Amino acid sequence: MLVIVVAVSWIINLPSGAGALLTAAGQLTGLLASVFALLTVALMARVPVITDVLGSDRSIGWHRQAATVTVVCLALHIVFIVGGYAAADAVAVNTEIGRLLSSYPDMLTATASAVLFGVISVSSIRAIRKRMRYETWLFVHWYAYLAVALAFGHELSAGASFVAASWPTLLWTWLHLLVAGLVVWYRVALPGWRVLNHHTFVVSLQPAGGGAMHVELDGNDLDDFDPHPGQHLRLRVLDRQRWWQSHPFSFSAVPRRGRWRITVAGDGDYTRSIGEVAPGTRVAVSGVYGHLRPSSRTRNGVALIAGGSGITPLRALLEAFPKRVDARVLYRARSADDVIMGAELDKFAASHGSSVDYLLGPRDPDPSLDVLSPGSLAGIVPDLNQRDVYVCGHAGFVDTVCQSLHELGVPGANVHSERFDP
Repeated sequence: MLVIVVAVSWIINLPSGAGALLTAAGQLTGLLASVFALLTVALMARVPVITDVLGSDRSIGWHRQAATVTVVCLALHIVFIVGGYAAADAVAVNTEIGRLLSSYPDMLTATASAVLFGVISVSSIRAIRKRMRYETWLFVHWYAYLAVALAFGHELSAGASFVAASWPTLLWTWLHLLVAGLVVWYRVALPGWRVLNHHTFVVSLQPAGGGAMHVELDGNDLDDFDPHPGQHLRLRVLDRQRWWQSHPFSFSAVPRRGRWRITVAGDGDYTRSIGEVAPGTRVAVSGVYGHLRPSSRTRNGVALIAGGSGITPLRALLEAFPKRVDARVLYRARSADDVIMGAELDKFAASHGSSVDYLLGPRDPDPSLDVLSPGSLAGIVPDLNQRDVYVCGHAGFVDTVCQSLHELGVPGANVHSERFDP
């Protein structure tokens, strides 16, 4: 609604004369850049209605798409505005840039905001991100909040829609305050309150196979988080090395009163260091998130298809299903040495009349012959289209499996998936 109001105001105040079209396009792309920047921030505020309904993986995907639109619109806004103003003033582009920076209010802070958005977008390019430590990448992304704040004054003082009308200005201000309030409440205030009211600590650490580690947690009133098997929590280890960052970890067993178990795959510097945490160390749990949980209409048969560390939430789901449910587990891993909780899965399956199929080895060069192809999956579980199917792993793995399930005619309502952020 707000965007419509502002857009109408923008149309009414369209400029005329030399460079008018470029200037108008610059105003519109600036408005879109601001809207999508706010959406980008809101999607990562960990609002329950987003993380539990939309899902953490989908909210991250939407966040990336919104961020891409933000940066593209911002670049176009700069090009169009400079070009339009230069044409209107009948001066060279470099001269107009100097005028904008020296004469227009809040232009220096807006320039700093644009530079920050540019740096953040470059750091998110997959090839560059792979070369960065996660901690460095995360630190760079924190500047997105500063970038949005720095741009706010420029939007009000230079935006035609806001200069000429008070209602759009008021609504625009309240929208910024709303997004800021969501971030402060769900990422700062609420987690802080939970730390103070839930004394949570590490009970024990045990090897889980495949380089992973079981971490058992205890604490008071943990049921307040309303945890469910299949979900994940945000964990912050309160020691000198790790206190300043939190990471998501899935429950690998059904969370019970006063005792939780997560399994941490050692595929990064931080996760490999978890084994150094001493029992008794305090941890902060900022919340429990995720929409991957047992379906309320679970059929007599389910299939759980995991890739790598994606087995951890599916292991908790496997435990949560009633014994009458016929559960088939398909676990994709590079080799037997990479299998997490293999002995535990076999023991659990044997005691519950289930079965585990380990799909080991590299990908087949021919996709039609790969173990994740429709023909291969149907050969292992012929009645897939009659089961609820739970899929978890990195994005590429989940997308491949879901495409195969679609080709096999598995109804979309029967497929429950969660993607791990690569």
